[in-house]
Amino acid sequence: MPKFHFNIINGYTLLDPCGRKLPDERAARAEAEHVAAVWEEGKHVQVTDELGNELQKIPTKKEKEEE
Repeated sequence: MPKFHFNIINGYTLLDPCGRKLPDERAARAEAEHVAAVWEEGKHVQVTDELGNELQKIPTKKEKEEE
């Protein structure tokens, strides 16, 4: 099962050093949306693979409501 990391981006990067094993990118997106729901406006959750390649970038919940 691949490992995904969920970094928080807002002018700086808060790295997720442990990551989480999930079945696929779809499951990683669902997890990122869950993580984004608890962060304040103006941030993004960056989903990366084990090599650090960015797969997705999800805005925080408050930003999604404003769009």
